[in-house]
Formats: sequence, C-alpha cells, structure tokens
Amino acid sequence: MTTLKIIQLNTMRSKACMEALINDKQTAEIDILLIQEPSISYYRTHTQHRCWQLYQPSPAANSEGRCRSLIYVNRRLSPSAHRQVQCDNLDTTGILVNTSAGSILIFSVYIPPIGGTREAAEAELQNTLQALDTTITQNPSNSDGACHLVIGGDFNRQDPLWGGDNIQPYRVGEATGLIAFMEEHGLYHQLRRGQATCWTLTRPGSKTSIDLILSNISARLTKCHIYHENYGSDHRAIIS
Repeated sequence: MTTLKIIQLNTMRSKACMEALINDKQTAEIDILLIQEPSISYYRTHTQHRCWQLYQPSPAANSEGRCRSLIYVNRRLSPSAHRQVQCDNLDTTGILVNTSAGSILIFSVYIPPIGGTREAAEAELQNTLQALDTTITQNPSNSDGACHLVIGGDFNRQDPLWGGDNIQPYRVGEATGLIAFMEEHGLYHQLRRGQATCWTLTRPGSKTSIDLILSNISARLTKCHIYHENYGSDHRAIIS
C-alpha cells in the first residue's frame, strides 16, 4: 500500500447520513472512514457493510456508555495491513496501518462540546488526550521508534491556530490543552487556517472550524481539503 485516502465526518447520529456515505460509489475508492457521532440501532449496533471492516472503541463492548467514534476500513485492503490498537476511551478508536513507507497510527476522535463549566470540559478533554497519549506511547509504529500519526475528528474546540481570525473572544483559550498535546507529539492541523468545517443547523449562518485533521507526517500529505459531499450532515467531510 503506497497511498491512503481518508475521509473524516461527523454524521450527526443520522442513519441516513451514514448509509449514504458508506454506500456511495465514490467512497468505494476511499481506504478509511473516520466517523464521529455515528447512528446506533435499538440493539446498540452500528451500520455494517460487506465492503467495510468496522472498528469501534476498545472498551465499547464492556460499557453501557455510548461510543461516539468509529473507523471503517475498506475491505479491499489486506486484513494483514491493519489492526486495532487499545485505547481506553469510548470516544476514541485507533488502528495501526502498515504502508510501504512505514506504519501509521490513525485515530477517530470525538470531544464533546463545552456544555457545563470550563473545568469539567477541560477534564473531559484531558481524559481523552491521556488515553491517546497512552496508546501512542505503547505503540511506536516504526523500527526507529518514531510514531507516525493521523488523528481526525470533531474536537468541538475553537482556536485562531486553525479557526483563523473570526473566533469569538470568549472562545479563545478553550483549546489550550489540545494545543499542548499537539506540540508534545509534533502534530500540525492539515486544513488551511480559517477553513470552516461546520455550518450548524440550529444557528443559520453560523460556521465554525471544529473538525480537525492532525498529523506529524505533513511531508507525506499530498492533499487535504473539504470533500464535495457531506451526506446531509451540518459538518463538512474532509478528505486527506
């Protein structure tokens, strides 16, 4: 495998959105889908498809909590080229993918929006980042010890670093912990600065940059931009 094509999308818990994405003939050419807020059936199962291998958060089977991240890998990729890695967080799913240029740890991540106090939101953020950090530390992905990373998800945090100059003043500072994590692992946001990724349906005209593609192997990235279809979600799909 020499090239990976990845789509990241928050599907808004919509079954129609998820099925439109996974059944689209154009996404048949995609290798990996990083999904946040997936739909879930009455029996607490997620969308299955004969062409896609589903990975869900490691502890999901042993928890009554709702998992809010999934990864789908196209079955045309050899099963020996990917495997799940343990990440003890219901909002995080991780896999290790082997390519001709080395192995890559790939994560789908969901961070809930700030709904209560900033302290509680920061604690929840840190819990997810700690789980990621532990998984990264335990899975050096290459023989030289370097860990090549791609992390895609809905982080629900705004900052001028990726949101540009249109951030409301009261939102500045809410991503401090995430930025520290990025610096620790040499991660850079791959979309252009100021690119909006969510046009919320509840506040027409409002748009934000909360969906991120983070990587420490930017030199290997050939393109990263908004995908031409969002399948009914108020988030925009990102293709890398």
